[in-house]
Amino acid sequence: MFPLAWPGLAASSVYAFITSWNELMFSATYMQRPEIETLPVALQQYFSSYYTDWGGVMAASVIFTIPVVIFFLVVQKRLMQGMASGAMKG
Repeated sequence: MFPLAWPGLAASSVYAFITSWNELMFSATYMQRPEIETLPVALQQYFSSYYTDWGGVMAASVIFTIPVVIFFLVVQKRLMQGMASGAMKG
């Protein structure tokens, strides 16, 4: 039964990883120490009321995206198997 559950587990893990990776409100509200803040909270340092460092924002965004892309590439095989097995009749 576990091999049949792999595609669903892969899809759920990708969704859960991306959702937790992008968590801003919880981290900004409850995290008190800067060394344990999440990456979206750290990205807020580039914004101020008078100036925004758009070059820094874009560079940090690309760097923050790299782990998500790597995770997706690792899980991609299972996702494609699930889509292909769900599309076949019989």
